[in-house]
Amino acid sequence: MDGIDHIGRAERKANKDLANKAKRIKNYRKEVSRRASIANKRLRRLQATGMSTPALEKWREDGGEYFSVRGKSYNEVQAEMARVNQYLDSATSSISGAKKVVNEMIDNTGMDIEWSDWKDVRAKTKAFFDISSKIEQYLRTVEDRASSIGYQKIWSAINRYVKDMNMDLAYVEANVENITADVVKAMDVWDED
Repeated sequence: MDGIDHIGRAERKANKDLANKAKRIKNYRKEVSRRASIANKRLRRLQATGMSTPALEKWREDGGEYFSVRGKSYNEVQAEMARVNQYLDSATSSISGAKKVVNEMIDNTGMDIEWSDWKDVRAKTKAFFDISSKIEQYLRTVEDRASSIGYQKIWSAINRYVKDMNMDLAYVEANVENITADVVKAMDVWDED
C-alpha cells in the first residue's frame, strides 16, 4: 500500500509542477502582451507625428511588424519580448524621448536653432551635419588638418557663419558646397584674428 501512495504523491507533485509551469507561462505571455501594447502605442504616436527616429527606423528595418503574442509559441513569445524590450529601451522610442535626444544634440553641437516641427528640425540638423561632414572631408584631404581641429571647432565655425549670415539651415540644402567653402575660408580668417 505504501508503494501505491508513493506513486500517487509523485503523480500529484508532477501535476502541481505542470500547473505551476502553465501559470508562469500564462503570466509571462500576459506581461509580454502588456509591454507590446505600450510599444505599439508609442509606435502609432511617433508615426502620427511624421517624425523619423532611430528607434522607429530600426523597427521598420526589422520588418515593421507591430508587436504581438497572438498565435506564437513560447519560444516565439520570448523572442517577441526581446524585440519589445529593445524598442522600449531605446531613448527615441517615444515622442518625449526623441525630443530630449534632439535637444541634447542641439545643445552638444551648439546649434542656435529653434524648431517648430519634426520636418523643420530634420531639415536643419541634416543640413548642419552635411556641412560639417563636407568641411571635415575637405580639411582632411586638402589641408590635412581635420584631426587637429576637431568637430567642436567645426561646429562652432558653422554656427558662427550661420549666425553672421542670418541663415536658416532648413533652406540651404542646394548650397551645401558653397557654404562649405565659405565656412572653411571663414575659419582661416577667424584663426588669423
